[in-house]
Amino acid sequence: MEYLAALALLALILVYWLAAMRTREQAGGAARGACERIDAQLLDETVACTAVKVVMHRGKPTLRRRYEFEYTHDDASRHPGHLVFIGNELTVISLEGTQILH
Repeated sequence: MEYLAALALLALILVYWLAAMRTREQAGGAARGACERIDAQLLDETVACTAVKVVMHRGKPTLRRRYEFEYTHDDASRHPGHLVFIGNELTVISLEGTQILH
């Protein structure tokens, strides 16, 4: 019985990890797209997950993930941006205080 519980826990961890990697890839693509739309460059070509929280969405508990990144227009200054995903749905794109709801 303990074996099945350990196997179930391992399966849950694997499912969470795969979902996190898939969402991170989506976040990277969304950040690149947002930067391209404003003629900017995504710095370090990466996003970082800075918060994960369980929220109620459409009547179900769902993970809310916030990803942060930096971008530049001129290679001399860095500007902050962030994305918010609820489940696999991109809900917020924010570029230095200008919020674009997706």
